[in-house]
Amino acid sequence: MVYLTIIILTFNLICINKLQGSSMQLTTLRQSSSTTVKLASACALALLLPLQAYAETKSNADLALIEQCSSHYQAADSHSLKLVSDKLLFLEGPTWSVADQAFYFSEMNFSGSQLNGPDANIYQYKLNHKPTLWLSHSGSNGLLADGNDLYVLKHSDRSVNKINLSTQKQTVVVNQFDGKPFNSPNDISQHSNGGIYFSDPDWQLSERKNELNSTSVFWLSASGELVELDQLNKPNGVVLSPDEHWLYVGDYSNHIYRYPVNNDGSVGERQPFIDVDGPDGITIDCAGNLYVASHSQGKLQIYSPEGKLHQSIAVAPQITNMDFGGKDMKTLLITTGNGLFTLQTQMAGIARK
Repeated sequence: MVYLTIIILTFNLICINKLQGSSMQLTTLRQSSSTTVKLASACALALLLPLQAYAETKSNADLALIEQCSSHYQAADSHSLKLVSDKLLFLEGPTWSVADQAFYFSEMNFSGSQLNGPDANIYQYKLNHKPTLWLSHSGSNGLLADGNDLYVLKHSDRSVNKINLSTQKQTVVVNQFDGKPFNSPNDISQHSNGGIYFSDPDWQLSERKNELNSTSVFWLSASGELVELDQLNKPNGVVLSPDEHWLYVGDYSNHIYRYPVNNDGSVGERQPFIDVDGPDGITIDCAGNLYVASHSQGKLQIYSPEGKLHQSIAVAPQITNMDFGGKDMKTLLITTGNGLFTLQTQMAGIARK
């Protein structure tokens, strides 16, 4: 915006000089009036066009973010925590679909065969209704709604897939790095340019071999380039800041790191950010406050963009993940190993397409 202002002011001075010069010359020719008016109109139009172009580049999401978001953290009411269901098994990977106005989440069964990781299902949950089975034997963990598609991180075949929400047709997005299969893709976040970040620990690898000899976080660009960003100790939660300046990643060593993000989605060097006891899933609100599932403590920990602890809310043992949803993006769906919960927040999440 600063550069735009400088350009407009410079252009304004040029126009004024042109107008003054033209008036002097045109007075001699006795044609000053009409020509000067035309030139002034042209300058005015030229000055308005950059402003119009700038305004048109502001997306609805940007405007919504400005309107609804406060830089001052407003505490969530812990008394609004509500149990939706305790009839399901181990839950993970919640995501809000704007297209369906519904949440999706994974359910994993650790009591059966673990040959290809736990059997899993995907459920759909519409607010004020009961969760319903949407896809059985999905082999899934983390999910991310993207328009009419659902990114599915699958431990069953060690891949990142896309499922069409209308037809349930599945497409493999990526399933290997350097010719070797992933371990068990876990959590995911998406850049506005279409690329995705995802973690690949080995939690659901079971008896299968870790052929990469590492557990890492990856970047898959919109053009299909796959990059290993970093090797961490069982990386888990992954989330991008609202301004896309930072990528946050948690790992089994009780650390959450952050990485500076470049305009093309690539990242810089890892930086220590905060320590959390057993960090699992991570999400973020429109002001950049981090919501971290402390799996070990059964708590939702909420931190400022500077790493200050805002709030700690006891939820349930083995809390795993959470995501914002609802029409105002102020309903947090929380998954645990012991139930599905909602929490009403004062801060709004980030609406995706």
